[in-house]
Amino acid sequence: MKALTIHNPFAHLLITPQDELPAGAIHKRCENRTWPAPFRGRFAIHAGVSLDWFDYDTWPNVPESGKLRKDHFPDMAFGAIVAVAEIVESVYLSAIKSQSPRSYTGKYDWLLDHVHATGPYCFIVENVIRLADPIPCAGQQKFWTVPSGVEAAIMEQIGDPATEAV
Repeated sequence: MKALTIHNPFAHLLITPQDELPAGAIHKRCENRTWPAPFRGRFAIHAGVSLDWFDYDTWPNVPESGKLRKDHFPDMAFGAIVAVAEIVESVYLSAIKSQSPRSYTGKYDWLLDHVHATGPYCFIVENVIRLADPIPCAGQQKFWTVPSGVEAAIMEQIGDPATEAV
């Protein structure tokens, strides 16, 4: 299974439904990269360990002074696989803005005003299955292969038929 490391709060925004987020936080429906997604289908979402991405534009009530600590964000996991989801499309944001190719016309117009759609490539993420127990794991850049023991733990949590005893 492939995984993608996404720093918080963005990983949390991607895996948490809008009605479970604090006031002022907006659910994320896509992941932005400078390169197109190399595949479509299932992947693991890894929450990175860095706190560098937190600011007032991405998460409400970020402490104004002092060093940020992970305990400021008790609902988030860091340095762990937190969900499994599917990439259903990789869209070049400029193509949506220009309505070209026509196959995009209307289908992804929501990207035009989605606060988290910054591109240049937007991976459309759907069918998110949040893990009840995040699985600690070191991340990497770009897509990477989940270690076999971690993949087995993921499958055990999501109830994948391939992991059930025969």
